[in-house]
Amino acid sequence: MTNRIENTIEGYFKSNTQLSREKLVSLINKDFPRLSLGTITVYLSKLKKAGVINNPARGIYSISNKQIFNPEINQNLKKIYNKIQKDFPLIEICVWNTNWLSDLMKYPTFRNFTIIEVDKEAEGQVFKAVNEWTKNVYFNPNEEIVERYISTNIEEVTIIKM
Repeated sequence: MTNRIENTIEGYFKSNTQLSREKLVSLINKDFPRLSLGTITVYLSKLKKAGVINNPARGIYSISNKQIFNPEINQNLKKIYNKIQKDFPLIEICVWNTNWLSDLMKYPTFRNFTIIEVDKEAEGQVFKAVNEWTKNVYFNPNEEIVERYISTNIEEVTIIKM
């Protein structure tokens, strides 16, 4: 029942970005006449906790506009992942780029780094392998190395982390 109400409520906000509590309750009552005011209040509370609807002001509801995190996996990341996976098929790896985080940052950076996260036992071997076919590879750099060498580097930078 909650899913049906959730889908119906989302339809109410297609023409309006915000609805008053009274208007929202009357719309729900029209579509679900068997529900009491108390039941509707419970459903609204559940949907608010689930993040489906917002309550930006007292007596006002709006639909949540949460963006789904869907990073763009470009060809370069795929190529790096496939090369490492081919050479080291038994280890867990994660290859990502810091530009994925730019939408979440208040002050986005202009530098993007490719980060390769690997198992601790394999990080040395992966570093050696990646360093053979890529330049500007750094192995688990600390803050000082990032400030001195990486942040001033204008070329593509790859960081190996555990």
